[in-house]
Amino acid sequence: MADPAKSRPAPGRPSVTRPDLATLGGLIMAFGAIVGGLIMEGGKLKDITQLTAAIIVLGGTCGAVMVSTPMNILVGAARRLSHVILDKTDSPEAVVDELIGYAVSARRGGLVSLENDALEVQDPFLRKALNLAVDGTDLQEIRGMMQLDIELSENRALAEVKVLESAGGYDLVLAGLERVDVRSGDALLAGEPLGTMPGTGAGSRLYFELRQNGKGVSPAPWLEIDLRKARKL
Repeated sequence: MADPAKSRPAPGRPSVTRPDLATLGGLIMAFGAIVGGLIMEGGKLKDITQLTAAIIVLGGTCGAVMVSTPMNILVGAARRLSHVILDKTDSPEAVVDELIGYAVSARRGGLVSLENDALEVQDPFLRKALNLAVDGTDLQEIRGMMQLDIELSENRALAEVKVLESAGGYDLVLAGLERVDVRSGDALLAGEPLGTMPGTGAGSRLYFELRQNGKGVSPAPWLEIDLRKARKL
């Protein structure tokens, strides 16, 4: 009689990881469109590669996301960043063959024969299901427990995805002029005005605005300032 362990793939069969061509193609297209449009308007690449501007935008966005997100969710979202450009999938045929192998082994040697196999399984979901079966847990109870694990995993993944979505929803706006009268690449004369200051009569001020999903929101929770004191500045 053939050994059932030899009729199935080895537990913990490695997944296939490959670059996500759609994501890579989208990034290349977006970068090309930005640079192309800039050059067509007479701009230069250095106009969009300013380090200080990148620090303000990226640093401010990351800070706002960190304030509004629990640490465990934030760490999980950071770990999922690799999934943006890498596609890690299991072969459906290999998974089906492995499950059939476990079923054949259990039919021939009983559920207890799966105990050693469960120790070698790398997938925590499958390992838990096999251990529950070996322990003699009722089938409906196993189904309920595994369904609960699926729902918890989905909720956790959804919360981590929302972290990345919220990062794209925050915008920082800094301005010191009410109107800009020149464009990038214009030839300027000595003393020629670049724009006009706000006509508030309060002197020179820096305009700061935080936007979430296109709508202005108060920056006080992020900056930890008292709005009543800020109005007096």
